Amino acid sequence: MADLSIFHRVFDRLNYSLLGLTLFIVIISVVLSTLLAKRLANPLSHLYKDLIYRATHDHLTTILNRHAAIERITEELARSRRSDKIYCVALCDIDNFKKINDTYGHASGDEVLRRFASRLKSTLRSYDVLGRFGGEEFLVALQLKPEEATASFERLRSVIADTPIPSGSQLIPVTMSCGVCLLWPEEPVPPMDVILHAADTALYRAKEHGRNQVIFTHVPTFPVVEADIDDKIEL
Repeated sequence: MADLSIFHRVFDRLNYSLLGLTLFIVIISVVLSTLLAKRLANPLSHLYKDLIYRATHDHLTTILNRHAAIERITEELARSRRSDKIYCVALCDIDNFKKINDTYGHASGDEVLRRFASRLKSTLRSYDVLGRFGGEEFLVALQLKPEEATASFERLRSVIADTPIPSGSQLIPVTMSCGVCLLWPEEPVPPMDVILHAADTALYRAKEHGRNQVIFTHVPTFPVVEADIDDKIEL
């Protein structure tokens, strides 16, 4: 009996030891799993952010690409209905860009695109929308008081025109033309393709009238003449 009781005590101690060892292994496993998950999550998180950035930004100018810019404008336009300000959607095009490429080379043309986008971005507010629409054409959208529209877009135009863009040892004179579609909060929001068509038509007129200028237009829900637009934005 004495020998058997000793055996039981040894067996109990062994069970406790095994239980303690098991708990220790479980705790270590949980800690290691948590640390490993965090180490894996960080690179995956960075990878995800990088993929999102690449999907929404233009690789050359680092501003929004066409799809992302239109998506942002659609969202901002819906919010703008709660304000008494007008929403301005503009297509801005670098004048004679083919001539710049032909004269200075495509590397300089790329530098013009980068610096052009950078100048616009630094002039606009952080919540305004700027995107590359395609080629040398850019999409700009901002919410303004009616009396601010002319001065705001004139400032954008002059920021580009007043200072040549450096590329290597050369200074390249650059101007832009803009077609701006004005949207008033009290009117229904037209489809985005209608807005862009109106802005593009105004841009074409700016090119026809000599370039380096801004032309305003409107998507009317009723007949409107150009003089009405001028009055509403207080040219």
